[in-house]
Amino acid sequence: MDDAVRYEVAIDEERVVGPVTIDQIRRALASGKLPPQARARAQGSEPWVPLAELLAETTPPDEPAPGAAAAAPPDEPAPALAADTPPGSTIVCAEAVAAAVADTVLDVPALAPASRTPAKKVAAAPARGPGRAQPRRVPRVRVAAAIALVAVAAVAAAVLVGVRLLGREPLVPYEAARLPRSTCAMQRAALVTQAALPSHRDAASLPEAALWSLLSEAACAGDGSDVYRALMNVGPDPGEVDLRPLARALGPRLAATQLALRCGRNLARAGLGKDSSFFVVSLGAGGERPAQARIFPAAGRALPDLDPPLAERSWGEHAGGCRAPPEAAGQCGGEAPSLAFVEGHWLAGELAAVDELVRAYDRPASEPGAAAGALGELGAPLAGYSWVKAAVGSGDLPGAASVAAALDLVFEQMRLSELRELKLVPADRDASMVQDVAPGLRGAGSGLVPWTEEHGFRLRLALLARDAEASESAERTLGDLRRDWSAHLHDEEASIRSALAALVKERPGVERDHKNAMLDLWLRALGAATVECSGPVVTLDLEAEPDESERRRIESWYASHRERSGLAARVVRTLASGRNADPGDLERLAGGRLVPLIGALPAAAPH
Repeated sequence: MDDAVRYEVAIDEERVVGPVTIDQIRRALASGKLPPQARARAQGSEPWVPLAELLAETTPPDEPAPGAAAAAPPDEPAPALAADTPPGSTIVCAEAVAAAVADTVLDVPALAPASRTPAKKVAAAPARGPGRAQPRRVPRVRVAAAIALVAVAAVAAAVLVGVRLLGREPLVPYEAARLPRSTCAMQRAALVTQAALPSHRDAASLPEAALWSLLSEAACAGDGSDVYRALMNVGPDPGEVDLRPLARALGPRLAATQLALRCGRNLARAGLGKDSSFFVVSLGAGGERPAQARIFPAAGRALPDLDPPLAERSWGEHAGGCRAPPEAAGQCGGEAPSLAFVEGHWLAGELAAVDELVRAYDRPASEPGAAAGALGELGAPLAGYSWVKAAVGSGDLPGAASVAAALDLVFEQMRLSELRELKLVPADRDASMVQDVAPGLRGAGSGLVPWTEEHGFRLRLALLARDAEASESAERTLGDLRRDWSAHLHDEEASIRSALAALVKERPGVERDHKNAMLDLWLRALGAATVECSGPVVTLDLEAEPDESERRRIESWYASHRERSGLAARVVRTLASGRNADPGDLERLAGGRLVPLIGALPAAAPH
């Protein structure tokens, strides 16, 4: 293709970047700096096309397919832009400067904003005709000064733009006015945080197959198909775990599991990577069980190949599908698993919840509802956390404002079930704090940054007060709780440690060491908790850095799971390719019970 062609890329409805080359687009997509749902067009042309379509049209025969580029390792070094510029060149044109900024702003390679006009409204760029003024030669000193200014501007843009696009995601996936009025809670999580399990501390150590497995169940309506998680949860003693759901997934429902895992694999290869986030919206009020739907960055619009298959369905202008139960004669009820593709987002959940989300998206309120507005305000204090959960409905607020409940959710995310059983927070004191502050709150939420090799964990509880008086009251009440909490830990530390020792006494030594190291970290963080107030938001922050002993004990525990993780990932890869798992791998992962149990289950009834 002609290397002189330059493109504009619409990252979302508001941000257009460029001009950039096709190679810059490929590198940005491969390194995860560009969302796969972005659209692009050649400068001077009118129609916007999906990146996948553009890359398919511009991929030379001897290059890998665009999907392979999207799945390239994110840390693979990209060629510097300078290699594209002849040495000694003294002419700097606008496009070259823009391209230099593009490769600087979001780390090489990346894209620099060319326009703030919404992508739908961007007019076709006029072609440069022969009558236009040609670029004139610029003295070398002025060129250097211009480049220096561009570099300074690029660094500033990296802070303002790069941070916004990479990891400082809002709590609401799109404009708050597009959320249903019944929204009562919102969760945002990095896919790697959900898929990691305690056997992986960060994205680098997590197998891609673990992500496929998570997506197969969370995004592909594949009931019980998260095989990686199931195999990792079996533990050293398979007798402690009910293996029947896993046996059904690998036995009577094998074909369905294989198709769902293939769907998860395809989504991951299309751009839903370890750096991606997804959202969970809870819809409901009061004591009702909220309906939930998940929102993913769209990675395609094709219905996944599932068993039983999804029936195509229309939500007005939006395509999608639902899966009717066999007894419903092809008719989807409100609880039928469904998918809808809505302008850059993939909605997955029960049909009634997806219906409600699509209706709200298509008919945004003139003013955001109280819940959506509160979620928008909670986004700032909870930005930068890889796992966030916030509640704004009156029925959910007390639980979200509770320190003990926040710790329970965190321990659940980190798979520290033993720490959940310890009374690290005085329950009666926490309950009275919630009772005091809840009436004055508009919303509350928690954010977690898990422990990694580079840093310790961070946990934040954020309370959004209704007014200044309620904010001051919440700050005082949380401060009182923190002081009582410190006294509680001082008085009860010995009994807390004894309780943990009893819970893990039958575990292998490396696991006991790990649990004790994590308890050390949490006790230190709880004892040094801080309370701050900024406008209507009151925060309680916990964080602790591991010392060398703690780091060594935690790392040893991670290392003990690597072989198991590799076997589970191999099972997932085998199933996603349409083959049966190796019985030897299953035996090593689940002892001698799983394979006989699979053989004893009756075959699945035909659809």
